[in-house]
Amino acid sequence: MTTADSLTLTQMSAAIGAGLPIVASVLKQDRFGPRANAMIGAALAVVAATVVAAAVHEFTPGGVGIGFTAMYTAAVAFDHGLWKPTGIAPRIQTRTSRRVRRPPVPIRVLRGERCRAGPLWSRPGSGSGQAYTSNS
Repeated sequence: MTTADSLTLTQMSAAIGAGLPIVASVLKQDRFGPRANAMIGAALAVVAATVVAAAVHEFTPGGVGIGFTAMYTAAVAFDHGLWKPTGIAPRIQTRTSRRVRRPPVPIRVLRGERCRAGPLWSRPGSGSGQAYTSNS
């Protein structure tokens, strides 16, 4: 591995690492814990470093390691320095997270029953305390 090839690998990995947090925020989910989301980010960096190392014909353990180091360092720096403070990455993560659908809470309908506060329906101003019916 020559210095020029290594520099090209490092530069390409760092450039891709700058945008990697945006891609990672699409894959991360709000319902996952912090460890799971960190593992998603690290796995994405390993996969991207492997692809970059293969693209620049440095597909060796050293080439993947150099690419991963440069990519992960740039990704963490850009994530903490640009994407999180501007709110872009968290907004993308929230918008792309699957939401668990919960069944609606059933509403108990009281029909003609009295509650502690008085009748449910009464004529305005009647004050009689009798339930309002449309037949009267």
